[in-house]
Amino acid sequence: MTLGAALRYESGLPDRVREAIILVVAAHHGSAFERYAHEATGRQVGLTSRELESLRDARPANVFTEPAEQSAVDAAHQLLTRGDCDDDCFAALDRHYGKDGVFEVATLVGYYSLLAMQLRLFRADQEPRS
Repeated sequence: MTLGAALRYESGLPDRVREAIILVVAAHHGSAFERYAHEATGRQVGLTSRELESLRDARPANVFTEPAEQSAVDAAHQLLTRGDCDDDCFAALDRHYGKDGVFEVATLVGYYSLLAMQLRLFRADQEPRS
């Protein structure tokens, strides 16, 4: 639980970027609970309806106007689909966030992928009922 708290509350990444990455993971794994919880948080930190809609797709479109934000979304998507980032993607992420940021992006992708798997395994991956 300490890792999860550190990723959520002590991250060096901007809140919008953190939530966008988590939503890329949720879409990739089809995690209804992660999507539900983090879309709400995403709205609170300023993700737009258009951005949230794009992030629901397992192949998010280029909807972020800030190149730094788009580089993080692209990196998360490549990590999930390829297990790596191509050189251009890595260079853009490093340019915007530095090595610490690259590490955080990879850690977020891995941590929330693990949570998605656990939620599925324990049959807990459902959107809460209102």
